[in-house]
Amino acid sequence: MGSFHIANPNIRGHWGRYLAQSVLAVFAMLVVLLFIDSVANAALVAGLGSTVVTAFLHPQASSGRLRAIIGGHSCGLIVGSILALVFINYELVIITFAYGDILVMAGAVGLTILAMGLTDTEHPPAAGIALGMAGRPWELNIFVYILIAVLILGIIRFIFNKLIKEI
Repeated sequence: MGSFHIANPNIRGHWGRYLAQSVLAVFAMLVVLLFIDSVANAALVAGLGSTVVTAFLHPQASSGRLRAIIGGHSCGLIVGSILALVFINYELVIITFAYGDILVMAGAVGLTILAMGLTDTEHPPAAGIALGMAGRPWELNIFVYILIAVLILGIIRFIFNKLIKEI
């Protein structure tokens, strides 16, 4: 077990990097928020916001890889979309019992974990995308906005790859 501390003991000599990467994260999140209505799509924005934290705070982590960011969110987007189409839009399966919608959303997380594991694209924030997509009627514009936002985050992560360090 590590020692107790309030401030990061490794910040000495690295505060400039913390500040720079935080500013880059603000820029990345601003770009995402320009595409997504943050009030109506809170789970979607939370998933993307968590990606920004991972990409700019722990870029060397397996979940911070570009493959994981784009692939993980793609898994969540596809799984959540399929469940929304099956259970909400087209009602191919009608759930008549209490809390059925919660079961569908929980299933979205489980299926997304399975898809990410099978494709080696583990990215925990993608669960927010799966939840956000499965819990609402499917809309093409939301699907496209999320896809564009993820691609933009990937591009920002790629462009600043040499500058972003594990902090």
